[in-house]
Amino acid sequence: GTVGRIGCFSFNGNKIATTGGGGMIVTDDDDLAARARHLTTQAKVPDVGYLHDEVGYNYRLTNLAAGLGLAQLERLEEFVDAKHHTAARYDAAFADLPLVPPPRVEGLDATYWLYSVLVPEGDGRGRDDFLAHLHARGVGARALWRPLHAQPPFLGAPVLGGAVGEGLFGRGLSLPCATDLTRSDQDRVIEAVRSFFA
Repeated sequence: GTVGRIGCFSFNGNKIATTGGGGMIVTDDDDLAARARHLTTQAKVPDVGYLHDEVGYNYRLTNLAAGLGLAQLERLEEFVDAKHHTAARYDAAFADLPLVPPPRVEGLDATYWLYSVLVPEGDGRGRDDFLAHLHARGVGARALWRPLHAQPPFLGAPVLGGAVGEGLFGRGLSLPCATDLTRSDQDRVIEAVRSFFA
């Protein structure tokens, strides 16, 4: 793993490096690696024909998707640098605004897959007003993910806690920060954000 016994990486189409979908696990635990390989090949028992000893999955990247992923990984540093540049511009441009910027953790270097902010509370305007303002100016911002317990399939399920997730969902949004965002695109985002607080 990267921190624990196993690490997971998503290669969804909106990630910094993508294969178009799917993901990857990493581990230095041979038993976990063997178990993962077994489950990703539909839990087929080797050399016994089509015998499956448990419920398995067909979770393998195609060769084409893996090739795309390898090409993306060769450019990963370039992509992360672009994200850092956009985040630094946003940080400077929004420093005097009442937005809560992405959290920073000392000793860790964020990749800024998303540049997410929290809108202030108490001024009578909320996240949805901010989103509408940005969308009216052609800025493709989006709300943070709805908490799982607030999704329709789970509305009747027991919930323990959830207030933090609800608070983040109610106040948070992500601003555009794609790796190919031009300086002109960034300027348009900055102007739209600043004009909301003018």
